[in-house]
Amino acid sequence: TLGDRAINLTTEWEFYKPVKVGDHISTSQRIADIYIKPIRLDPKAFWKVSENVYRNQDGETVAIHRNIGLSHRAPEVVAADSG
Repeated sequence: TLGDRAINLTTEWEFYKPVKVGDHISTSQRIADIYIKPIRLDPKAFWKVSENVYRNQDGETVAIHRNIGLSHRAPEVVAADSG
C-alpha cells in the first residue's frame, strides 16, 4: 500500500520566457519520477516527482513547475507489516 498520509515537500518553478497579455497558455502534466525511499516513520515511503509544463501559443515553453510529494503509512500499519 502507498500510505494514507501525504506531505508536499517541495515546489519549484523555472521561468524561461515572459508571458504577455493576450498569450494563450497550455499546460501538460507528467510524472517525472517515482521511487521508494525510507524515512524514519516508514521504511517503504513512496516519493513522487510531478511536472507541469506551460507553453505559449507558439509551442514555446514559458515555465515548468515541479513538485515532490511523499506518501507514507500510519505507524500502526508499519508496525503490523514488520512483524
